[in-house]
Amino acid sequence: ALVGALACACSGTKTNTAQELGIDPALTEAEKAAGVLTPEVLWKMGRIGSAVLSPDGQNVVYTVTWYKLAESRSTTSLYTIPSGGGEPKRLTDFTGSDNTPQWSRDGATIYFLSSRNEGSQLWAMNADGTNMRQLSHVDGGLDGYGIAPTGDRIWYVQSGIQVGKTTKDSYPDLPKTSAMIYD
Repeated sequence: ALVGALACACSGTKTNTAQELGIDPALTEAEKAAGVLTPEVLWKMGRIGSAVLSPDGQNVVYTVTWYKLAESRSTTSLYTIPSGGGEPKRLTDFTGSDNTPQWSRDGATIYFLSSRNEGSQLWAMNADGTNMRQLSHVDGGLDGYGIAPTGDRIWYVQSGIQVGKTTKDSYPDLPKTSAMIYD
């Protein structure tokens, strides 16, 4: 049921979301006649990404990425849907790309990374999408995070290289390096 719910969630939200982004998801007559799944046809569809079941098993939070091929850009938003099927609900707007959702242990809060402010930072909101707030303000942004089982601590991953710098910039004594260094 969960896979079916997510498939319906992507197709059910496609039209409203695509229109809001200025994307026309309708197939042209030529695309219909050809009956071929081309890259152009695929770009018109939202892509479901991370999906996480709520602690009580009743809901799923998931990501959908939408592409605007003509502008070579994309944006990712968070959605919820009942795990048994039903109507999806978009939780985040298209201010930035929102990804890597996690539920709090009690299911009342959804944590996620967002690029809407200061690079990729940790955000949280109520499970219904209200009370959205930024939790981190880390220079260079975050690459990953986790929530302690007790819910009282957060850990994060950040690249050891500052945004815009290469390993050669950070370590001029190693001019042939091509490695990424993480702290």
